[in-house]
Amino acid sequence: MIHKFEKFGKKIVVDTNSGAIHVVDDIVYEILDFYTPGCQENTSRFLSLYKKYGKNEVLEAFDEIKKLENNSQLFAQDINIDSIQIESPIKAMCLNIAHDCQLRCKYCFASQGDFGGKRMLMSEKTAKNAIDFLILNSKKRKNLEVDFFGGEPMMNFEVIKKTIEYAKKSAKIFDKNFRFTITTNGLGLDDEKIDFLNSEMSNIVMSLDGRKNINDSMRITAGGSGCYDIVVENFKKIIKKRGKKDYYIRGTFTKKNLDFTQDVIALYNLGFKKISLEPAVIDESTDYALDFDDLEKIQKEYDKLAAWVINTQKIDPEFVFFHFNIDLKNGPCLTKRVKGCGCGNDYIAVTPSGDIFPCHQFVGKTEFLMGNVNDNLFSKEIKSKCIKNLKDTLKSCQNCSAKVFCSPCLARSEFTSKLGCGISRFRIESALSTIVL
Repeated sequence: MIHKFEKFGKKIVVDTNSGAIHVVDDIVYEILDFYTPGCQENTSRFLSLYKKYGKNEVLEAFDEIKKLENNSQLFAQDINIDSIQIESPIKAMCLNIAHDCQLRCKYCFASQGDFGGKRMLMSEKTAKNAIDFLILNSKKRKNLEVDFFGGEPMMNFEVIKKTIEYAKKSAKIFDKNFRFTITTNGLGLDDEKIDFLNSEMSNIVMSLDGRKNINDSMRITAGGSGCYDIVVENFKKIIKKRGKKDYYIRGTFTKKNLDFTQDVIALYNLGFKKISLEPAVIDESTDYALDFDDLEKIQKEYDKLAAWVINTQKIDPEFVFFHFNIDLKNGPCLTKRVKGCGCGNDYIAVTPSGDIFPCHQFVGKTEFLMGNVNDNLFSKEIKSKCIKNLKDTLKSCQNCSAKVFCSPCLARSEFTSKLGCGISRFRIESALSTIVL
């Protein structure tokens, strides 16, 4: 199966099973409208092109397509899903160190920090038990990852420090290597906390939605005020001291800012070089929820953003827009891209009470409760269910043009509509255009 589209005057063809990308001329592009594997060049459709392009040119294009087909770069065979979706040791943990937050963001999937339950912070004992659980269930895996998440994780700063200290000591005993990351809203930071984050975190994700009026209309404190002025200054301090270590400014767009290219530009003008911006796929009853009527505007806006990214990267190679960052040479291999995130298989989330869920987006969904780190309980049944459900999700993705670039999300398939999938397809087309142009 192939997918064709045009961007910025270029004709682009993607082999949807292998992920091979081709920029082609008019003849090849038109032949692929009716070309099928094993077809012959003497059919009436081919003959009709002789007058338009010339016989030699058409035959040359046909031979080129044949070569790509023989090299599995066009019309490649699909990957056997059953052969790659197998049970794996756990390698990564989302540690919900705080089910509380100073903000009451309107689009928050975590019920504004409490995940639909009571507001609470994780104890030091539970955090250490979570580290022990990860080490035990990682088996022979050496490299492990802990992502401090919330709510707002920095509300539980002392436990974060003690958890990292404990994990490092345990790593020496069990021959493991920990990588720590965090997602923060930027409130409540001081020089001590900033220095700690820069010292210990391999990656910091900082939440900010772009223009001040957009951010402060959605990201509101418990007292009802906006947070822009405070967090921008704190994020600037982090990045100034961070050096070459990874970070991302993570924004969200809704129906209120379908011109989200302006938010990316606003973040860049603040001095941020690594930016991501995602759609909020939320309750359709709100007046800021995206819907299918917005898809055409979103597609055009992604193209507008792609054109800006292309021009910006020419003069500033350090700039990265995360969701256009598809590395065809050094990025994840095809199998890893198709497998998805490993939700509930090699990736889990742990709540402040120690409950284990397949990922942070499943927290509170009791049918997906996998166990508890304090009791050292873990359900293989739920793990098998997650693997099966992801297989089913992948099967439903088989005819999608973006399947090898999307990395399927089990949470999306379980809880949201197909709107998110449509947005992803548009985004990936625009992303690929920034690579080939």
